[in-house]
Amino acid sequence: NPKSDPISKPQPARGIRVITVGGTGWPKRIDGPRGVSAFRDPFEVAIDANGDAIISEHWNHDVRKISGRTYIASTVASGIRNATGLDIDRFGNIYVSRYYGAGCGSGGGDIMRLTPSGQRKNIQKGFFRPTSVCVDEKGTLWVADTPKDKIIRIQPDGTRKIWDDVHASHIALGPDGSLYCADYGKSCVRRITPKGTVEIVAGMLGRKGQRDGAASEALFQGLYGIAVSPQGTIFVTDGHAIRKISPEGMVSTVAGHPDESGNIDGSAAEARFLKPCGLAFDRNGNLWVTCRKGYVRLVLNAEEATSGNDDPEEGEEPPTIAAL
Repeated sequence: NPKSDPISKPQPARGIRVITVGGTGWPKRIDGPRGVSAFRDPFEVAIDANGDAIISEHWNHDVRKISGRTYIASTVASGIRNATGLDIDRFGNIYVSRYYGAGCGSGGGDIMRLTPSGQRKNIQKGFFRPTSVCVDEKGTLWVADTPKDKIIRIQPDGTRKIWDDVHASHIALGPDGSLYCADYGKSCVRRITPKGTVEIVAGMLGRKGQRDGAASEALFQGLYGIAVSPQGTIFVTDGHAIRKISPEGMVSTVAGHPDESGNIDGSAAEARFLKPCGLAFDRNGNLWVTCRKGYVRLVLNAEEATSGNDDPEEGEEPPTIAAL
């Protein structure tokens, strides 16, 4: 019960702690503070220039927001049909992949852009069922057409390049310019380097399991969400747990347990997640997690903060940053 947990900011000891910042498990659309707000299938999350979490809701057909300072939820846009992936560019435009496009019929999915002023435009079509989208600082789009095992890169001039046989439930851009892919089907984390080469970052191709350790020997059982910190640490959802791959190539479990589900707040060992999905890393070193059963969680102190302000409720306004 998030109302019974007063902790809402990182603690001085910098220990990892998980709190619920949105949703009650009741599949509704309710704006308001933590403990009151409700979500229906929150799918992906990205952090905007103000440090707020922007969230796509697949079955509410919405884009929602949770304040990074107060944890108050609000609605950014409604009627975004079957929203899945979401990212934000450096100008504040929100890009949303729509699984079924304009309707729920047999038509393919598309990418919609929402401007800060609220204008909407379908900017890219020709996908089957896109589940994730990323945009880099140059305006290049990356789209995961998951059921087709395709990654599509779309340059600002419209030029497309396709990587076949790369399954990705979710994708994320790293500070090195690589695109990182959570491959549920092959139980590994892959990346597409700036040169276009596909590499395995962690996991053993086609082998499922639960094993921490060296990236080449680690095992994953249910990869889904993915995010990369500014330091290059890769965070993934694996079953009902959050795991990470360090820049040095070591895999460890951050919070939760792959086989034990629930919505339990507490320390890294105590916390439990229920169908974690999207991930986003904020400038305070915290990891935002959407859970498709109607919760938005926050892993406090997932990594050392990238700025001097460790308190999301105090201090000056954060400077403009690019979306992760």
